[in-house]
Amino acid sequence: MITPGHMAALRVSHATRRGSHRDVTRRIRYILLGCAIVLVLAIGAGVWRIHSVVENAQDAYAVEWVAGTIIEYMDTHDGAWPASWDDFRETYASRVKRDGLVSNFDGLRSSVEV
Repeated sequence: MITPGHMAALRVSHATRRGSHRDVTRRIRYILLGCAIVLVLAIGAGVWRIHSVVENAQDAYAVEWVAGTIIEYMDTHDGAWPASWDDFRETYASRVKRDGLVSNFDGLRSSVEV
């Protein structure tokens, strides 16, 4: 025979089960939200890293071209160091025609400090 005390215990047991289901659902939502945040941060870090690698490679090529241009300028001007960027603009233009450089002179000027 079921007594009123048994009925109360059944109601509490049912309510506790329903509450734990909500807790599990809430935990799953928090876990999924955390995973989504970690994924967004990982993608952002990857994009930033790729960008920095590409930028560093471009800067390295710029330094190489400026150094080569200065060396060629010094070879054709009895070892004299160029006084300014404008001094070796013509040397750079001849290297562009000869070697087929794609970059522009002003872009190199902004990338490399001499």
